[in-house]
Amino acid sequence: MVRFYRSFGGGSGKFSYLLSFSLFWVYILVLVQAVIFPFVINTAGSAASFNPSINLIPFHFGGCFNMPAQCTAGIVDNILLTIPFGFGINFLTRVKPRNIFWLALGVGLGCEISQLCISMLFWSGFRAIDINDVIFNAAGV
Repeated sequence: MVRFYRSFGGGSGKFSYLLSFSLFWVYILVLVQAVIFPFVINTAGSAASFNPSINLIPFHFGGCFNMPAQCTAGIVDNILLTIPFGFGINFLTRVKPRNIFWLALGVGLGCEISQLCISMLFWSGFRAIDINDVIFNAAGV
């Protein structure tokens, strides 16, 4: 353990970096778990039962007027999901202020594209692909 600790410089600044790096990767694992899992495999085997929910219209919430509490919770969840990324990335590397918008957009798109890829790979319409999720994930970052 001492040898491992000294390999990072042995100073308190290096230990805090190692701690924040470890916590950030634990957060990334939780983020992947929330975005990817669970995924449902279509066992019917027919393309007719594959009907993914894809919304590409910004700020169109569909049937949210029937369930406003669930829609509000979904918006808040998407924002809270990526707030730790916005804080944690600055502990690991310096992000220029002009690049934070692109990073935030990349995180939101990455989450939704991974859900789309999982849906298409397993022919499962379990996940909803929504541009609003990209917007609110980016707002969280």
